[in-house]
Amino acid sequence: MQRTGDLKLIQELNRSIILRTIRDYGPISRSEIAKKNSISATTVTAAVRELIQQGLVYEDGVGKSSGGRKPILIKFFSDSKFIITVAITNSYILIAETNLEAKT
Repeated sequence: MQRTGDLKLIQELNRSIILRTIRDYGPISRSEIAKKNSISATTVTAAVRELIQQGLVYEDGVGKSSGGRKPILIKFFSDSKFIITVAITNSYILIAETNLEAKT
């Protein structure tokens, strides 16, 4: 039973690494994500599929290829979720809204 917990933890860590890579380097192909992180292409494909279903990333056209099939580029969807913060003091109320890249 311990193996299942370990597998789920590894999958979650891989998704986190893949999401960070897409955010930092996107638009980026699945094969580039796999190479940058030494993660199998199968793992990247499965994680990207989940991230697309969650609305955190999306396919953003095709990239260049020197031969073979052109890669589909994946991009981070920073406006998929928003963070609202509120600071209340005796003299003022401050409200801020940011997207997942901390941009207003």
